[in-house]
Amino acid sequence: MNKTASPASVLWSVPVAVEDIPDSGLHIEIEAPAATRAALAKLAAVRELPELAAVFDLTRQGEGVHVAGQVSGRVGHNCVVTLEPIESPVDEAVDHPRLHVEIFRDQFTISHEPGITIESRERSEVRPFAEKTMYFGGVQVARWAPDTGLAAAADSRRGGGVAFDGAPS
Repeated sequence: MNKTASPASVLWSVPVAVEDIPDSGLHIEIEAPAATRAALAKLAAVRELPELAAVFDLTRQGEGVHVAGQVSGRVGHNCVVTLEPIESPVDEAVDHPRLHVEIFRDQFTISHEPGITIESRERSEVRPFAEKTMYFGGVQVARWAPDTGLAAAADSRRGGGVAFDGAPS
Protein backbone atom coordinates (compact mmCIF):
# COMPACT_ATOMS: atom_id res chain seq x y z
CA MET A 1 0.00 0.00 0.00
CA ASN A 2 1.36 3.42 -0.98
CA LYS A 3 0.64 6.35 1.30
CA THR A 4 1.03 8.89 -1.51
CA ALA A 5 -0.14 8.94 -5.10
CA SER A 6 2.44 8.54 -7.83
CA PRO A 7 3.20 11.72 -9.83
CA ALA A 8 1.81 10.08 -12.98
CA SER A 9 -1.61 9.61 -11.36
CA VAL A 10 -1.92 13.21 -10.13
CA LEU A 11 -3.44 15.58 -12.69
CA TRP A 12 -2.45 18.88 -11.08
CA SER A 13 0.46 19.04 -8.70
CA VAL A 14 3.23 21.46 -7.81
CA PRO A 15 5.67 19.58 -5.57
CA VAL A 16 7.54 21.65 -2.97
CA ALA A 17 10.34 20.11 -0.93
CA VAL A 18 9.97 20.72 2.82
CA GLU A 19 13.59 21.87 2.98
CA ASP A 20 12.80 24.59 0.40
CA ILE A 21 10.25 26.24 2.72
CA PRO A 22 11.91 29.00 4.76
CA ASP A 23 11.17 29.39 8.47
CA SER A 24 9.07 32.45 7.59
CA GLY A 25 6.87 30.33 5.28
CA LEU A 26 6.31 30.25 1.53
CA HIS A 27 3.52 31.89 -0.51
CA ILE A 28 2.77 30.31 -3.90
CA GLU A 29 0.25 31.13 -6.61
CA ILE A 30 -0.47 28.58 -9.34
CA GLU A 31 -2.73 28.34 -12.38
CA ALA A 32 -3.69 25.09 -14.06
CA PRO A 33 -2.70 24.98 -17.75
CA ALA A 34 -5.37 24.34 -20.40
CA ALA A 35 -4.45 20.65 -20.86
CA THR A 36 -4.70 20.04 -17.10
CA ARG A 37 -8.06 21.83 -16.89
CA ALA A 38 -9.36 19.71 -19.81
CA ALA A 39 -8.24 16.47 -18.12
CA LEU A 40 -9.80 17.50 -14.79
CA ALA A 41 -13.06 18.48 -16.54
CA LYS A 42 -13.19 15.06 -18.20
CA LEU A 43 -12.52 13.32 -14.86
CA ALA A 44 -15.23 15.41 -13.14
CA ALA A 45 -17.68 14.89 -16.04
CA VAL A 46 -18.24 18.61 -16.57
CA ARG A 47 -18.20 20.50 -19.85
CA GLU A 48 -15.12 22.60 -19.09
CA LEU A 49 -12.95 24.32 -16.49
CA PRO A 50 -12.17 27.68 -18.12
CA GLU A 51 -10.30 28.88 -15.01
CA LEU A 52 -8.58 27.05 -12.17
CA ALA A 53 -6.04 28.65 -9.83
CA ALA A 54 -4.82 28.36 -6.27
CA VAL A 55 -3.02 30.51 -3.72
CA PHE A 56 -1.30 28.71 -0.84
CA ASP A 57 0.70 29.66 2.24
CA LEU A 58 3.02 26.86 3.35
CA THR A 59 4.54 26.77 6.83
CA ARG A 60 6.76 24.11 8.33
CA GLN A 61 5.36 22.16 11.27
CA GLY A 62 7.99 19.78 12.57
CA GLU A 63 8.75 17.33 9.76
CA GLY A 64 5.48 18.22 7.99
CA VAL A 65 3.92 21.21 6.29
CA HIS A 66 0.72 23.12 7.01
CA VAL A 67 -1.01 24.33 3.85
CA ALA A 68 -3.68 27.03 3.92
CA GLY A 69 -5.11 29.00 1.03
CA GLN A 70 -7.80 29.31 -1.59
CA VAL A 71 -8.75 27.39 -4.74
CA SER A 72 -10.75 29.36 -7.28
CA GLY A 73 -12.03 28.99 -10.80
CA ARG A 74 -15.07 28.53 -12.99
CA VAL A 75 -16.87 25.29 -13.91
CA GLY A 76 -18.77 25.03 -17.20
CA HIS A 77 -21.62 22.54 -17.01
CA ASN A 78 -25.22 22.10 -18.09
CA CYS A 79 -28.18 23.22 -16.00
CA VAL A 80 -29.91 20.16 -14.57
CA VAL A 81 -33.34 21.70 -15.27
CA THR A 82 -33.02 23.34 -18.70
CA LEU A 83 -29.83 21.60 -19.92
CA GLU A 84 -28.56 25.01 -21.05
CA PRO A 85 -24.82 25.61 -20.70
CA ILE A 86 -23.97 27.61 -17.57
CA GLU A 87 -20.89 28.46 -15.51
CA SER A 88 -20.53 28.29 -11.76
CA PRO A 89 -17.81 29.95 -9.71
CA VAL A 90 -15.51 27.95 -7.45
CA ASP A 91 -14.01 29.72 -4.45
CA GLU A 92 -13.10 27.38 -1.60
CA ALA A 93 -10.86 27.75 1.40
CA VAL A 94 -8.34 24.98 1.78
CA ASP A 95 -8.00 25.25 5.54
CA HIS A 96 -10.68 26.48 7.88
CA PRO A 97 -12.23 25.17 11.09
CA ARG A 98 -15.55 23.33 10.86
CA LEU A 99 -18.45 22.59 13.16
CA HIS A 100 -21.27 20.07 13.30
CA VAL A 101 -24.63 20.51 15.03
CA GLU A 102 -26.76 17.57 16.17
CA ILE A 103 -30.25 17.91 17.59
CA PHE A 104 -31.62 15.04 19.65
CA ARG A 105 -34.69 15.27 21.90
CA ASP A 106 -34.60 19.06 22.06
CA GLN A 107 -30.90 19.05 23.02
CA PHE A 108 -28.25 20.63 20.80
CA THR A 109 -24.71 19.27 20.61
CA ILE A 110 -22.26 21.55 18.84
CA SER A 111 -18.99 19.81 17.99
CA HIS A 112 -16.22 22.03 16.62
CA GLU A 113 -12.59 22.09 15.59
CA PRO A 114 -9.96 24.42 17.03
CA GLY A 115 -10.25 28.00 15.81
CA ILE A 116 -13.95 28.47 16.58
CA THR A 117 -15.26 29.82 19.88
CA ILE A 118 -18.69 28.46 20.81
CA GLU A 119 -20.44 29.47 24.01
CA SER A 120 -22.70 26.97 25.74
CA ARG A 121 -26.37 27.96 25.83
CA GLU A 122 -29.51 26.57 27.39
CA ARG A 123 -30.29 23.06 26.07
CA SER A 124 -26.90 22.82 24.39
CA GLU A 125 -23.66 20.96 24.86
CA VAL A 126 -20.41 22.19 23.33
CA ARG A 127 -17.95 19.49 22.33
CA PRO A 128 -14.58 20.93 21.23
CA PHE A 129 -12.15 18.68 19.37
CA ALA A 130 -8.43 19.15 20.09
CA GLU A 131 -7.44 18.86 16.42
CA LYS A 132 -8.89 18.74 12.92
CA THR A 133 -10.46 15.38 12.14
CA MET A 134 -12.32 13.58 9.33
CA TYR A 135 -15.39 13.63 11.62
CA PHE A 136 -16.07 17.07 10.14
CA GLY A 137 -15.45 15.98 6.59
CA GLY A 138 -12.72 16.71 4.13
CA VAL A 139 -11.78 15.99 0.57
CA GLN A 140 -12.24 12.29 -0.13
CA VAL A 141 -12.04 10.53 -3.48
CA ALA A 142 -12.06 6.97 -4.74
CA ARG A 143 -11.61 5.56 -8.24
CA TRP A 144 -11.61 2.04 -9.63
CA ALA A 145 -10.37 1.03 -13.06
CA PRO A 146 -9.91 -2.52 -14.42
CA ASP A 147 -6.26 -1.91 -15.36
CA THR A 148 -5.11 -0.04 -12.25
CA GLY A 149 -7.48 -1.25 -9.52
CA LEU A 150 -8.62 0.86 -6.60
CA ALA A 151 -7.14 4.26 -5.83
CA ALA A 152 -8.43 6.28 -2.89
CA ALA A 153 -7.34 9.27 -0.88
CA ALA A 154 -8.64 11.19 2.12
CA ASP A 155 -7.73 14.71 3.11
CA SER A 156 -4.27 14.67 4.72
CA ARG A 157 -5.08 17.97 6.49
CA ARG A 158 -7.47 16.07 8.76
CA GLY A 159 -6.72 13.23 11.17
CA GLY A 160 -6.95 9.81 9.53
CA GLY A 161 -6.26 11.04 5.97
CA VAL A 162 -4.30 8.53 3.87
CA ALA A 163 -3.98 7.53 0.23
CA PHE A 164 -4.11 4.07 -1.36
CA ASP A 165 -3.12 3.14 -4.89
CA GLY A 166 -3.33 -0.58 -5.53
CA ALA A 167 -3.11 -2.31 -8.86
CA PRO A 168 -4.92 -5.67 -9.08
CA SER A 169 -2.82 -8.73 -8.22
